Amino acid sequence: MTASAFSEGTVAFLDILGFKALVDAAESDPARGPALSDLVRMLDDHVEIEKGRSHPDVSERLKPDWIFISDSLIISSLNDAGDDRDLAAVMVKTIRIANRLLAMGYLIRGGISRGPVWRKPANIFGSAYIQAYAQEQTTQWPRIQLSKQAEKVWKNGRMRDYLPVAEDLDVTVVDLFHPYYSTTGTHQEYFERLGSAIEKNLAALPEWSAPRLKWEWVRDFVRRTRSRHRA
Repeated sequence: MTASAFSEGTVAFLDILGFKALVDAAESDPARGPALSDLVRMLDDHVEIEKGRSHPDVSERLKPDWIFISDSLIISSLNDAGDDRDLAAVMVKTIRIANRLLAMGYLIRGGISRGPVWRKPANIFGSAYIQAYAQEQTTQWPRIQLSKQAEKVWKNGRMRDYLPVAEDLDVTVVDLFHPYYSTTGTHQEYFERLGSAIEKNLAALPEWSAPRLKWEWVRDFVRRTRSRHRA
C-alpha cells in the first residue's frame, strides 16, 4: 500500500438495524428464512440497479461503489471533480436505500465522512472509512450523521443549498426523508406512505422494547422532516 493509492473521497458506513436479529432467528427457525432471503435479494437487486443509474457523463471514479459486510453497507465515491459531488452522490444513494429498507420494515443508522480512501473490488481502506465507521458507532438513533470532515465539505461546498442535509435536534444529518427524493405521488402522499409503514411496524412491537423506541424516534423524525419541508 502506497500513498499514491489513496484518493480524496466520501464514505458512508450504514448499519441495517434488525438484520442481526433476523439472521439469528433464521438460524433456528426455518420459517424466518424467506424473510432473510427477501432482504438479501432486495439489497443485491438494489445495488445492481443503482450501479446503472448514474448519469453517463459521471466519471467512473465518482460513481458510488458498494460493499456488504454482514449487516453493514459501505457506499463510497471519489472526489474526482474537486468539489462536493462525491458527497452528494453518497447522500442520494443513502436516501434511496433508507427508504427501501423502511418500506420492508428495517431502519438504518450510520455515519458519512470525507477524507483519504483507497477502494478495491472487495475492500476499502483509509481515514474516510474509519471516520464513517466511528461516526456510526456514536450515533444512538436511526439517522445518518455527518462527521466533522463531511460537515466542513458541506458547509464550504458549491452545492450546499442543494444537498439533502438537515440540522435536526442540533445534529447535522442526512435529510433521509426529503420529499424531493420520493419516487411516486405527491409529497403529501409520500409522507402518508411513510407514516403507514412506521405505524405498521410499531403495532408489531412490544411496549418499551429497544426496537419500538427506535421506530418511535423515526416517527418523530419524519414528523419534523415534514414540518421542515411544509409538506
